[in-house]
Amino acid sequence: MQLYMFAIMPLAGLEQRISEERKAFAERYNCVKALKPPVHITLYEPFKEDPAIEQKLQGLAPWVAQQAPVSIELNDFNYFNNRKSPVVYIDVVKNERLRELRKGFVQQLRKYIPVAPQEQEYRPHFTIGYRDVPPGLMPQIIADHSMRRFKGSFVADKIYLWRHDGANWQILHEFPMLGINAAPTLF
Repeated sequence: MQLYMFAIMPLAGLEQRISEERKAFAERYNCVKALKPPVHITLYEPFKEDPAIEQKLQGLAPWVAQQAPVSIELNDFNYFNNRKSPVVYIDVVKNERLRELRKGFVQQLRKYIPVAPQEQEYRPHFTIGYRDVPPGLMPQIIADHSMRRFKGSFVADKIYLWRHDGANWQILHEFPMLGINAAPTLF
């Protein structure tokens, strides 16, 4: 079994700015887990499947190619103050088009893998701290980040399929949206 995930990735300039925020967070609070995965918005959370699924998932390409690119705007910092594992992130401005893209994508994905019911509301974001953020540090982190600002925007015109190689996430396939060459790029 392999571990897979679907994601949206920002353009290089914005990716660099978000990476710098992640590095600064890691240095300030000694929380480094968020540095491991590439900068992304999760479209569909990690799942385990037999590698044979890779070829089948190519069937998503025609549906994705019919989708219009989505404008995404980032606005400041926010957090999930989970008791055991808080998450600190750069917030994505509420975006009905992105929510609809995800909803349609998950419906299409059901044709290929068992999809668990989506119990929580979809909250797209760019994680800068998670898994190793001590809950006791959250009041200080919240106070620090309430004064900080982060603005940015980009047009998401691809959906990426990642595969975990045991150490890192690797881009396996790139599915372009409307107006882009409809054939997926293999990595």
